[in-house]
Amino acid sequence: MAKKTEFEIIDNCPVPQELADEVRALKERTGATLNSCDRSPEAEPFLKRLGKMSQRQLFEGFQAGRPGFNPANPPGRSTHERRNDGAAYPGRAGARLEDWQVGMDWSDPQAVVRAASRRGWLVTVTYPTNAREAHHLNFRKAPELEVALGRGDKGPKVEALTEKLARLRSPRTTEPYLSHRHVGYDRWVAGAVRRFQEDYHQKVDGKYGSQTATQLEVALREQKQRERRDYRRGDKGPEVERLTKALAVLLDDDGKPYMKRSKERYDQWTERAVTRFQAEHRLDDDGVFGPKTRRKLYRALEKHEERLAKEREKEKKEKG
Repeated sequence: MAKKTEFEIIDNCPVPQELADEVRALKERTGATLNSCDRSPEAEPFLKRLGKMSQRQLFEGFQAGRPGFNPANPPGRSTHERRNDGAAYPGRAGARLEDWQVGMDWSDPQAVVRAASRRGWLVTVTYPTNAREAHHLNFRKAPELEVALGRGDKGPKVEALTEKLARLRSPRTTEPYLSHRHVGYDRWVAGAVRRFQEDYHQKVDGKYGSQTATQLEVALREQKQRERRDYRRGDKGPEVERLTKALAVLLDDDGKPYMKRSKERYDQWTERAVTRFQAEHRLDDDGVFGPKTRRKLYRALEKHEERLAKEREKEKKEKG
Protein backbone atom coordinates (compact mmCIF):
# COMPACT_ATOMS: atom_id res chain seq x y z
CA MET A 1 0.00 0.00 0.00
CA ALA A 2 1.37 3.41 -1.00
CA LYS A 3 2.18 5.77 1.83
CA LYS A 4 -0.07 8.75 2.38
CA THR A 5 1.36 12.02 1.07
CA GLU A 6 1.50 14.89 3.53
CA PHE A 7 1.48 18.47 2.22
CA GLU A 8 2.84 21.84 3.21
CA ILE A 9 1.55 25.08 1.68
CA ILE A 10 4.12 27.25 -0.09
CA ASP A 11 3.06 30.26 -2.22
CA ASN A 12 -0.55 29.00 -1.90
CA CYS A 13 0.47 25.67 -3.47
CA PRO A 14 0.28 22.22 -1.85
CA VAL A 15 3.82 20.78 -1.86
CA PRO A 16 4.65 17.19 -0.82
CA GLN A 17 6.25 17.44 2.59
CA GLU A 18 9.33 15.54 1.39
CA LEU A 19 10.16 18.38 -1.01
CA ALA A 20 9.05 21.38 1.05
CA ASP A 21 12.40 22.29 2.64
CA GLU A 22 14.13 22.19 -0.74
CA VAL A 23 11.46 24.39 -2.33
CA ARG A 24 11.89 26.97 0.45
CA ALA A 25 15.67 26.92 0.01
CA LEU A 26 15.32 27.53 -3.74
CA LYS A 27 12.87 30.37 -3.15
CA GLU A 28 15.28 32.00 -0.72
CA ARG A 29 18.21 31.61 -3.11
CA THR A 30 16.42 32.77 -6.30
CA GLY A 31 13.48 34.94 -5.25
CA ALA A 32 11.31 32.86 -7.60
CA THR A 33 7.66 32.11 -6.88
CA LEU A 34 6.12 28.65 -7.02
CA ASN A 35 3.02 29.05 -9.20
CA SER A 36 1.77 25.46 -9.11
CA CYS A 37 2.84 22.12 -7.67
CA ASP A 38 0.76 19.13 -6.56
CA ARG A 39 -2.66 18.90 -8.28
CA SER A 40 -3.45 15.30 -7.39
CA PRO A 41 -6.79 14.03 -5.98
CA GLU A 42 -5.13 13.95 -2.53
CA ALA A 43 -4.36 17.66 -2.83
CA GLU A 44 -7.87 18.68 -3.97
CA PRO A 45 -9.09 19.69 -0.46
CA PHE A 46 -6.11 22.06 -0.12
CA LEU A 47 -6.54 23.39 -3.67
CA LYS A 48 -10.22 24.10 -3.08
CA ARG A 49 -9.44 26.03 0.10
CA LEU A 50 -6.71 27.99 -1.74
CA GLY A 51 -8.96 28.81 -4.73
CA LYS A 52 -7.00 26.62 -7.14
CA MET A 53 -7.93 23.71 -9.38
CA SER A 54 -6.78 20.11 -9.56
CA GLN A 55 -5.46 18.43 -12.69
CA ARG A 56 -8.86 16.81 -13.19
CA GLN A 57 -10.65 20.18 -13.06
CA LEU A 58 -8.15 21.83 -15.43
CA PHE A 59 -8.48 18.99 -17.93
CA GLU A 60 -12.29 18.96 -17.76
CA GLY A 61 -12.41 22.73 -18.26
CA PHE A 62 -10.19 22.49 -21.33
CA GLN A 63 -12.21 19.59 -22.75
CA ALA A 64 -15.41 21.58 -22.29
CA GLY A 65 -13.90 24.60 -24.09
CA ARG A 66 -14.35 26.94 -21.13
CA PRO A 67 -12.70 30.38 -21.49
CA GLY A 68 -9.25 30.66 -19.93
CA PHE A 69 -8.55 26.91 -19.82
CA ASN A 70 -5.33 25.85 -21.56
CA PRO A 71 -4.46 22.37 -22.87
CA ALA A 72 -3.77 20.02 -19.96
CA ASN A 73 -2.65 16.43 -19.57
CA PRO A 74 -5.48 14.08 -18.63
CA PRO A 75 -5.81 12.96 -15.00
CA GLY A 76 -3.46 10.10 -14.21
CA ARG A 77 -0.90 11.27 -16.78
CA SER A 78 0.55 14.40 -15.24
CA THR A 79 3.59 14.80 -13.03
CA HIS A 80 1.53 17.42 -11.14
CA GLU A 81 -0.31 14.34 -9.83
CA ARG A 82 2.94 12.42 -9.30
CA ARG A 83 2.14 10.27 -12.34
CA ASN A 84 4.47 9.82 -15.29
CA ASP A 85 3.44 11.69 -18.44
CA GLY A 86 5.72 9.63 -20.70
CA ALA A 87 8.21 12.48 -21.20
CA ALA A 88 9.59 13.59 -17.84
CA TYR A 89 10.74 10.14 -16.72
CA PRO A 90 11.49 6.79 -18.36
CA GLY A 91 8.75 4.20 -18.22
CA ARG A 92 5.09 3.98 -19.11
CA ALA A 93 2.75 6.93 -18.95
CA GLY A 94 0.57 6.80 -15.85
CA ALA A 95 3.14 5.06 -13.65
CA ARG A 96 3.25 6.31 -10.06
CA LEU A 97 6.12 8.66 -9.20
CA GLU A 98 7.84 9.47 -5.92
CA ASP A 99 6.69 12.57 -4.04
CA TRP A 100 9.86 14.50 -4.94
CA GLN A 101 9.19 13.90 -8.66
CA VAL A 102 6.08 16.10 -8.63
CA GLY A 103 5.82 18.67 -11.43
CA MET A 104 6.43 22.28 -10.43
CA ASP A 105 5.74 25.56 -12.24
CA TRP A 106 8.10 28.37 -11.28
CA SER A 107 8.07 32.08 -12.11
CA ASP A 108 11.81 32.01 -12.95
CA PRO A 109 12.67 28.48 -14.13
CA GLN A 110 16.15 29.46 -15.38
CA ALA A 111 17.22 30.65 -11.92
CA VAL A 112 15.72 27.59 -10.24
CA VAL A 113 17.52 25.17 -12.60
CA ARG A 114 20.87 26.85 -11.87
CA ALA A 115 20.31 27.10 -8.12
CA ALA A 116 19.09 23.51 -7.81
CA SER A 117 22.10 22.30 -9.78
CA ARG A 118 24.43 24.07 -7.34
CA ARG A 119 22.62 22.29 -4.49
CA GLY A 120 23.31 18.90 -6.09
CA TRP A 121 19.99 18.27 -7.82
CA LEU A 122 19.38 17.54 -11.46
CA VAL A 123 16.44 19.54 -12.81
CA THR A 124 14.83 19.13 -16.21
CA VAL A 125 12.78 21.47 -18.38
CA THR A 126 10.15 19.01 -19.58
CA TYR A 127 8.25 21.00 -22.22
CA PRO A 128 10.60 23.63 -23.70
CA THR A 129 8.62 23.88 -26.96
CA ASN A 130 5.33 24.77 -25.27
CA ALA A 131 5.21 28.45 -24.32
CA ARG A 132 2.57 27.73 -21.66
CA GLU A 133 4.72 24.97 -20.11
CA ALA A 134 8.23 26.45 -20.39
CA HIS A 135 8.10 27.14 -16.63
CA HIS A 136 7.40 23.46 -15.80
CA LEU A 137 10.29 21.70 -14.05
CA ASN A 138 10.89 18.20 -12.71
CA PHE A 139 13.51 17.28 -10.14
CA ARG A 140 15.84 14.29 -10.16
CA LYS A 141 16.83 12.76 -6.84
CA ALA A 142 20.36 12.02 -8.02
CA PRO A 143 22.32 11.87 -11.29
CA GLU A 144 20.90 9.13 -13.50
CA LEU A 145 23.73 9.09 -16.02
CA GLU A 146 27.22 9.37 -14.59
CA VAL A 147 29.14 10.77 -17.55
CA ALA A 148 31.82 13.39 -17.93
CA LEU A 149 32.98 14.29 -21.42
CA GLY A 150 34.80 17.29 -22.82
CA ARG A 151 37.13 18.60 -25.53
CA GLY A 152 39.62 15.98 -26.71
CA ASP A 153 37.66 12.92 -25.59
CA LYS A 154 37.02 10.10 -28.07
CA GLY A 155 35.23 6.79 -28.12
CA PRO A 156 31.78 5.17 -28.01
CA LYS A 157 30.38 7.61 -25.41
CA VAL A 158 31.22 10.57 -27.62
CA GLU A 159 29.69 8.85 -30.65
CA ALA A 160 26.51 8.03 -28.69
CA LEU A 161 26.24 11.65 -27.52
CA THR A 162 26.70 13.09 -31.00
CA GLU A 163 24.15 10.69 -32.50
CA LYS A 164 21.61 12.04 -30.01
CA LEU A 165 22.55 15.66 -30.77
CA ALA A 166 22.10 14.90 -34.48
CA ARG A 167 18.60 13.53 -33.77
CA LEU A 168 17.45 16.25 -31.43
CA ARG A 169 16.18 19.52 -32.87
CA SER A 170 16.56 22.83 -31.07
CA PRO A 171 13.21 24.19 -29.82
CA ARG A 172 14.52 27.63 -30.82
CA THR A 173 15.73 26.99 -34.39
CA THR A 174 14.06 23.59 -35.18
CA GLU A 175 17.44 22.48 -36.59
CA PRO A 176 19.51 19.53 -35.26
CA TYR A 177 22.32 20.48 -32.90
CA LEU A 178 24.73 18.50 -35.10
CA SER A 179 24.52 17.42 -38.72
CA HIS A 180 26.16 14.01 -38.19
CA ARG A 181 27.87 11.68 -35.73
CA HIS A 182 31.37 12.64 -34.54
CA VAL A 183 34.04 10.27 -33.24
CA GLY A 184 35.79 12.94 -31.18
CA TYR A 185 34.63 15.68 -28.81
CA ASP A 186 35.83 18.51 -31.03
CA ARG A 187 34.90 22.20 -31.17
CA TRP A 188 31.76 21.48 -33.15
CA VAL A 189 30.53 19.04 -30.51
CA ALA A 190 31.37 21.48 -27.71
CA GLY A 191 29.48 24.20 -29.59
CA ALA A 192 26.45 21.93 -30.02
CA VAL A 193 26.46 21.11 -26.29
CA ARG A 194 26.67 24.81 -25.44
CA ARG A 195 23.66 25.58 -27.66
CA PHE A 196 21.73 22.74 -26.04
CA GLN A 197 22.62 23.97 -22.55
CA GLU A 198 21.53 27.50 -23.44
CA ASP A 199 18.18 26.27 -24.80
CA TYR A 200 17.50 24.32 -21.59
CA HIS A 201 18.59 26.94 -19.03
CA GLN A 202 21.73 25.10 -17.91
CA LYS A 203 25.22 26.31 -17.14
CA VAL A 204 26.69 26.97 -20.59
CA ASP A 205 30.18 25.45 -20.45
CA GLY A 206 30.19 22.98 -23.36
CA LYS A 207 30.91 20.05 -21.02
CA TYR A 208 28.74 16.95 -20.97
CA GLY A 209 27.97 15.96 -17.39
CA SER A 210 25.08 14.33 -15.55
CA GLN A 211 22.84 17.41 -15.62
CA THR A 212 23.20 17.82 -19.38
CA ALA A 213 22.92 14.06 -19.99
CA THR A 214 19.66 13.80 -18.05
CA GLN A 215 18.13 16.83 -19.76
CA LEU A 216 19.12 15.41 -23.14
CA GLU A 217 17.22 12.18 -22.44
CA VAL A 218 14.13 14.15 -21.38
CA ALA A 219 14.35 16.35 -24.48
CA LEU A 220 14.55 13.31 -26.76
CA ARG A 221 11.49 11.73 -25.12
CA GLU A 222 9.56 14.99 -25.40
CA GLN A 223 10.50 15.33 -29.09
CA LYS A 224 9.40 11.75 -29.74
CA GLN A 225 6.00 12.57 -28.25
CA ARG A 226 5.68 15.67 -30.46
CA GLU A 227 6.58 13.72 -33.58
CA ARG A 228 3.84 11.17 -32.92
CA ARG A 229 1.14 13.86 -32.91
CA ASP A 230 -1.13 14.87 -35.75
CA TYR A 231 -0.93 18.58 -36.58
CA ARG A 232 -3.79 20.57 -38.04
CA ARG A 233 -5.08 24.13 -38.44
CA GLY A 234 -4.66 26.14 -35.23
CA ASP A 235 -1.59 24.25 -33.97
CA LYS A 236 1.74 26.01 -33.56
CA GLY A 237 5.29 25.41 -32.39
CA PRO A 238 8.58 23.96 -33.64
CA GLU A 239 7.06 20.94 -35.41
CA VAL A 240 4.78 23.24 -37.41
CA GLU A 241 7.73 25.51 -38.21
CA ARG A 242 9.78 22.50 -39.31
CA LEU A 243 6.91 21.36 -41.55
CA THR A 244 6.49 24.76 -43.19
CA LYS A 245 10.26 25.13 -43.70
CA ALA A 246 10.16 21.89 -45.69
CA LEU A 247 7.13 23.05 -47.68
CA ALA A 248 8.95 26.29 -48.51
CA VAL A 249 11.85 24.28 -49.97
CA LEU A 250 10.09 21.46 -51.82
CA LEU A 251 8.61 22.10 -55.26
CA ASP A 252 5.15 21.05 -56.39
CA ASP A 253 4.25 19.53 -59.78
CA ASP A 254 4.35 23.01 -61.33
CA GLY A 255 7.90 23.60 -60.09
CA LYS A 256 6.88 26.12 -57.41
CA PRO A 257 7.41 25.90 -53.63
CA TYR A 258 4.35 24.67 -51.73
CA MET A 259 4.74 27.70 -49.43
CA LYS A 260 6.50 31.05 -49.76
CA ARG A 261 8.00 31.01 -46.26
CA SER A 262 8.01 29.08 -43.01
CA LYS A 263 5.47 29.81 -40.30
CA GLU A 264 5.06 28.97 -36.62
CA ARG A 265 1.27 28.56 -36.80
CA TYR A 266 -0.65 25.97 -38.82
CA ASP A 267 -2.91 28.41 -40.67
CA GLN A 268 -5.16 28.04 -43.74
CA TRP A 269 -2.19 28.46 -46.10
CA THR A 270 -0.30 25.66 -44.36
CA GLU A 271 -3.37 23.45 -44.56
CA ARG A 272 -3.73 24.15 -48.29
CA ALA A 273 -0.04 23.40 -48.90
CA VAL A 274 -0.25 20.12 -46.97
CA THR A 275 -3.38 19.15 -48.92
CA ARG A 276 -1.62 19.81 -52.24
CA PHE A 277 1.42 17.82 -51.16
CA GLN A 278 -0.79 14.92 -50.09
CA ALA A 279 -2.75 14.93 -53.35
CA GLU A 280 0.43 14.98 -55.46
CA HIS A 281 1.92 12.09 -53.46
CA ARG A 282 -1.20 9.88 -53.45
CA LEU A 283 -2.01 10.39 -49.79
CA ASP A 284 -5.36 11.15 -48.16
CA ASP A 285 -5.64 14.89 -48.87
CA ASP A 286 -7.24 15.91 -45.56
CA GLY A 287 -4.79 18.72 -44.75
CA VAL A 288 -3.72 16.99 -41.51
CA PHE A 289 0.00 16.44 -40.97
CA GLY A 290 0.06 12.88 -39.64
CA PRO A 291 2.58 9.99 -39.66
CA LYS A 292 2.18 8.98 -43.33
CA THR A 293 2.45 12.55 -44.59
CA ARG A 294 5.37 13.19 -42.24
CA ARG A 295 7.36 10.21 -43.57
CA LYS A 296 6.66 11.09 -47.19
CA LEU A 297 7.45 14.79 -46.74
CA TYR A 298 10.75 14.39 -44.91
CA ARG A 299 11.89 11.63 -47.25
CA ALA A 300 11.19 13.99 -50.17
CA LEU A 301 13.20 16.67 -48.37
CA GLU A 302 16.13 14.27 -47.85
CA LYS A 303 16.16 13.42 -51.57
CA HIS A 304 16.01 17.13 -52.44
CA GLU A 305 18.98 17.91 -50.18
CA GLU A 306 20.95 14.93 -51.52
CA ARG A 307 20.34 16.15 -55.08
CA LEU A 308 21.51 19.67 -54.20
CA ALA A 309 24.65 18.29 -52.51
CA LYS A 310 25.51 16.29 -55.64
CA GLU A 311 24.98 19.33 -57.84
CA ARG A 312 27.25 21.43 -55.62
CA GLU A 313 29.91 18.70 -55.70
CA LYS A 314 29.67 18.53 -59.50
CA GLU A 315 30.03 22.30 -59.83
CA LYS A 316 33.02 22.23 -57.50
CA LYS A 317 34.76 19.58 -59.60
CA GLU A 318 34.03 21.44 -62.83
CA LYS A 319 35.50 24.65 -61.42
CA GLY A 320 38.51 22.73 -60.08
